[in-house]
Amino acid sequence: MADDMQALNLLSRDPAICDLAASEQDVRLLWSVAQIPDFRKTMASEHSGLVGEIFTFCDTRPASFHPLMDEQIGRCDRVEGDLDTLSTRLAHIRTWTYVANRNDWLDDPSTGRNVAERLKTACRMPCT
Repeated sequence: MADDMQALNLLSRDPAICDLAASEQDVRLLWSVAQIPDFRKTMASEHSGLVGEIFTFCDTRPASFHPLMDEQIGRCDRVEGDLDTLSTRLAHIRTWTYVANRNDWLDDPSTGRNVAERLKTACRMPCT
């Protein structure tokens, strides 16, 4: 089953999500958010949890979403660590960059792209 269908299937079992997805517009938003790719390659339940968190913020507190995005991007904006750590951060920043660009949820989506570029460069540097 595709990531988006898995996320939607799991979220449809969550009473809090079902309560929020009461209108056609809410269901469209949920479907849009469920299409966020799992760049992190986590378990379906973990990815659907992230999707549910994003949907909840977008549906109930859209003004609070920008600080959440900034916080998540800030967590990734470090180039120290081994290759595995950097690769994990890169997967996380790809998710948040996708969200920012897909739905225009950030005033400046280039922030996520800039962090991703720094992490890619750090992954290519020789280990010392």
